[in-house]
Amino acid sequence: MSKAAESLEVRPAEGSIIDTRYWHALDDGRVQCDVCPRACKLRDGQRGLCFVRGAEAGRIKLFSYGRSSGFCVDPIEKKPLHHFLPGTSVLSFGTAGCNLACKFCFHPDTLIATTGGMRRIADLFESCQEKISHRDGQVGLPMSLEVWTRAAEPAHVAKVFAHPYSGELLLLRASCCPPVLLTPNHKVFAAHRSNLEDIRLIEAAKLSAEHYLIVPKRQAGSGARIDVAEALGNLEYATHAARRRRIPLEQLSAGLRATGTSAELGETPGYHPAYVRTLRGRLARGMLMVERPRAVRLQVNAGRVKFLQERSAGVPEYLDLTPDLAWLLGLYCAEGSLGVHPDRPNSCLVVFSYGHHERQLVERTARLLAEVFGAQTIISNRRTTVTVEVRSTSTARLFEALCGRGAKNKRVPAQLLHAPLSVIRAFLDGYFAGDGYVAETHVVGGTVSRDLALGIYELGLHLDLLPTFFVYEPQPTKQLEGREVSQSTTFIVKFKRDRYEGRRRLDSERTSWRDAGGKFLVPLRRVERIPYEGTVYNLEVDDSDHSYLAPFLAVSNCQNWDMSKSREMDTLADSASPEDLAVAAARLGCASIAFTYNDPVVFMEYAIDAARACRARGIKSVAVTAGYMCSEPRAEFYRHMDAANVDLKAFTERFYYKICGGALAPVLETLRYLKSETSVWFEITTLLIPGENDSDGELDLMTQWIAAKLGPDVPLHFTAFHPDWKLLDKPRTPPATLTRARRIALANGLHYVYTGNVHDSAGGSTYCPHCGARVIERDWYELGAWGLTDTGACESCRTQIPGVFAGPPGVWGARRLGVRLTAHATAPR
Repeated sequence: MSKAAESLEVRPAEGSIIDTRYWHALDDGRVQCDVCPRACKLRDGQRGLCFVRGAEAGRIKLFSYGRSSGFCVDPIEKKPLHHFLPGTSVLSFGTAGCNLACKFCFHPDTLIATTGGMRRIADLFESCQEKISHRDGQVGLPMSLEVWTRAAEPAHVAKVFAHPYSGELLLLRASCCPPVLLTPNHKVFAAHRSNLEDIRLIEAAKLSAEHYLIVPKRQAGSGARIDVAEALGNLEYATHAARRRRIPLEQLSAGLRATGTSAELGETPGYHPAYVRTLRGRLARGMLMVERPRAVRLQVNAGRVKFLQERSAGVPEYLDLTPDLAWLLGLYCAEGSLGVHPDRPNSCLVVFSYGHHERQLVERTARLLAEVFGAQTIISNRRTTVTVEVRSTSTARLFEALCGRGAKNKRVPAQLLHAPLSVIRAFLDGYFAGDGYVAETHVVGGTVSRDLALGIYELGLHLDLLPTFFVYEPQPTKQLEGREVSQSTTFIVKFKRDRYEGRRRLDSERTSWRDAGGKFLVPLRRVERIPYEGTVYNLEVDDSDHSYLAPFLAVSNCQNWDMSKSREMDTLADSASPEDLAVAAARLGCASIAFTYNDPVVFMEYAIDAARACRARGIKSVAVTAGYMCSEPRAEFYRHMDAANVDLKAFTERFYYKICGGALAPVLETLRYLKSETSVWFEITTLLIPGENDSDGELDLMTQWIAAKLGPDVPLHFTAFHPDWKLLDKPRTPPATLTRARRIALANGLHYVYTGNVHDSAGGSTYCPHCGARVIERDWYELGAWGLTDTGACESCRTQIPGVFAGPPGVWGARRLGVRLTAHATAPR
């Protein structure tokens, strides 16, 4: 290291570029970076392999100081750290990001399965309040958007991308599913018919009729409750119609400006002189204008909600989504409508229409409306129908708020996506009772609302059913009782009758698709090429699987999701000083911050300053690192860290050279250094990749080395691999491999060995090495039973469990919260 570099203080320069400490000048005019063993030798203007450090003015500079992205509040167990402040939350972030170079995108009309129902991907982008332009596209930053992943788990959407595209799109037509229109190189989860268990990410252009696509099943919820005031408050309509003037405003204004008495001016329009004087006063004050509609106003009294000046008793303030209510909602989607007076929008009724032969439906509808809403019903016999009416504006508008209004705008209530099976089935029973029929082999429903049809399809997946979806285009008109009536496109959803009625026989079930436990495999029928010029869209999803559903097929996340693989600076990042990070972590209630996503080694100056600011506020710092670091910067870096998780990728030089382009020895040296030279609490993670680093021999050697060199008390995590980045040809890690690796490690004397990225309570829990008692129960990131004292000793035998414990466990749980730092950091600039 040069003397100039040795004496240099690390201070932020203008923007995000600062001088760094560890480098030296070479005789040929280049400078060598000495932070990691790659030892990049650079001329001015060149960047290192990490791309955030580069040469400028004969020095190595850091180009990402104060530029952070990917902010999330995570459980500390996600890092993973199992012996460091268990149950607490950690603010996680990195410093590089998406380069927007991808063309892996969808047509704007593509529907995405969000936790609030199906939404167009273009609408997801438009709903982002904050948008950033970059190159030829834009990035939307949603605040609270969640989608369903391939694992049927909700995941936060970090970014929505939009950019122009000109070329072919591919229309994928899979059995039973709505078609999907996407760019040729967007990757889709699929399996070849020769091995349906081998699910991989495959570019759309490489798919054929030999492939099956993935439709994940959904998990039913535990219950849902409707906040009536909130639902009604979200409606966009006026409670009173705007008053229409008899005389146009311009003509009236000209007449009032004319010369004459009030009586004379009032003769032509027929106004009383007093009213003329009132109008002239309004005109003089600039207040003569068209009356605007008045906004919705609600009142809550004695546990019931109604509109201001509404005469009916209103609706209960809260409604549990019971089977009876769900049945009524399903029936409304099929047979319900709203009647509204054109001049009195606050005078509204809900109407259910039936044939004269459907007396049982009439009676049940009237009874349930009275029981659920406490409403008075009116049964009217008409020439061709029998109607059940409720003349209560709040009741009618609640049906509108939950299910939409008008045949083409009906939808499944979003609350149903979180309801138990009995409630979902009741909704479908109500819908099919009103607008369906039972054939010999199928239960069939048809609607002119695409959103409603897709919602019904989605509910079927909650019930372990794979519906069939198709579109019927009738003639534009037809004759009905001597009249010509218009006909609309009809969306049809069919359920196999035996499955719907709960009497399926799996041994004799003959279908083109396959039921594979938590998912359906559907054959791809054909691929069509369609010319397209316009905007295309994609998502970046914060989830370990990096997937989402479009609308029911599992597809890949944005291909630039991984910040560590970006090849240019993240212009989408938040500007975040070290003090900003500390303030945000404190305001979010985090016990620690984690430098993650990309290795903090490459932005060590920024990480050190952030750790200092956090330590001043009592917040600890965690490094999630590959441990690939030179000795001198390593010593400075870890002086400021409280904990670390070191990624020991394998235990062969071959793997490090072939897969990582690095070496194993420096990583082992970092582990030895942490154990012998620091007080940093550290744990080790190894991602097991089938066929690369999961052999018994390699696992045996690795765990023997850990036990001998680091001791038996260093926690070791074996985590499951999923196909990604440059290893798309590798299958997922079977859970049995994780269990086998854990068994080998325990046999070699390690006390704390865990399985990760899977639900495995036995492999995820902590056990006392002395008495064998389970002291911390875990399932993935969720803590269960707790058997430690406040100081971290086993309650059964008082053996001290190594780690950092501070009283009872935290209560953050398994949730992940995406945040915009600017909303939480207010440190002075």
